Amino acid sequence: MHAKRKKISAYRVFKKETAPEFKAEYPEMKNSERQMIVKEKWRTLSDQDKLAYVLIARFQEEKQFFSERQAFFKSRIEDAKR
Repeated sequence: MHAKRKKISAYRVFKKETAPEFKAEYPEMKNSERQMIVKEKWRTLSDQDKLAYVLIARFQEEKQFFSERQAFFKSRIEDAKR
């Protein structure tokens, strides 16, 4: 089995984490305008701060990959029992 790993970007993790806070802070803004603020905030983060999101993204990729592998092998075991 050769499952493709789905890439999860550090920015995507950051956006998902900060979106609710920006939505609460700027409820009157359009989503596209808030996204501009999120992008600018991401650009101003230090490499050290971005590293935390890189590690979280990597962890989520691994977790997703192993969950998919586990489901695959469980299905193979179930098929073998029949």
